[in-house]
Amino acid sequence: MISGVASGVGPETPVVSVLITAYSRTEFLPQAIESLLSERVPPRLYEVILVSNRPLDAFPALPESLPLKFIQMEGSAGQFLAVGIRNSRGELISFLDDDDMFRVGKLQSLSVWTNSKPKVDYFHNEQAVGIANHEPYFDDYARRIWRVKPLRREIDEPIVDSDRLLRIGRAFGLDRNLSSMTVRQSVAREIAGPLEGITAATDHCVYLLALDRARRFFATPAAMTFYRVHPKSSSMIDSSLLGKPEFNREAQGQIDSLSLIRGHIRSKRIRDWIDHLVATLRLRIQVFDPSEARPSRSAILGCLRESLRYRDGYGYAVVAAAGLTRLNREMAQRMFLDARRRTTAREVGPGTGGEA
Repeated sequence: MISGVASGVGPETPVVSVLITAYSRTEFLPQAIESLLSERVPPRLYEVILVSNRPLDAFPALPESLPLKFIQMEGSAGQFLAVGIRNSRGELISFLDDDDMFRVGKLQSLSVWTNSKPKVDYFHNEQAVGIANHEPYFDDYARRIWRVKPLRREIDEPIVDSDRLLRIGRAFGLDRNLSSMTVRQSVAREIAGPLEGITAATDHCVYLLALDRARRFFATPAAMTFYRVHPKSSSMIDSSLLGKPEFNREAQGQIDSLSLIRGHIRSKRIRDWIDHLVATLRLRIQVFDPSEARPSRSAILGCLRESLRYRDGYGYAVVAAAGLTRLNREMAQRMFLDARRRTTAREVGPGTGGEA
């Protein structure tokens, strides 16, 4: 439910709408906004749509020069995105998580691409990774942890072979960060309806729905987004829930959201990928919920087969834990928790100085 709208945008139609959603937290937004203003792009070229459940005065003072439309509402993550899309006017909609930042050149590049690549409906850029409030560094170490290859060249091609497209997306981890995604207004409007029903896995859902609707796809190796790691980021929250009941509730939320959008996906290849993601999450629940039956041999082998097909490293880890669960559930949980904790320690890295 929308409780208030405040607008400081001009009458001109902007080229890019930057959609920021902020649920409950307020402390990271100033850096996200500063990253937009640092480009010195004329305000007439873009607008900022900020959707939050907090009132505007709860945020640190925002610059008056910012072409901002603020929407206060209650709802789910998907509803925030859908309302933001429907209130945007730009030819392109570029998503920005409130705790991430755009790097210098992104807005300018998007404004150029709007006309130079008129048939491209989906744009994706590489990201740099770093600790919040620290200098960004490129994500070589993160790629080793996540088994993600850097995007070495630009990819600009029609979306006619969804199998090839998914191979590209999985190989380069293109569905990992919403702040690296930009879509045409026409595509965004089309996916807004399905997004309304989701509560989790927003990155995956936007990515898969957009690819299913887009005509052409463009990806650049330029790191135009800064992904900030901090104790409140989703990857850290997920890790902090390991072994707790909330861990499985979070997984069930992802299952429900992915299952919902599956009904709106036209491509069989994309539906198959969603089925694999859901099967992996269900196995994870069986590993950690003692009330669940132990994973069946057929479910484990099926997930292993699909993990090999998709080269899904996370799927391998879940399959290993699920297989061990058939023998000793506690040992399987310890193995999985230990592996994730060690991964989390490497993700955060040395010298984080605690909470940002």
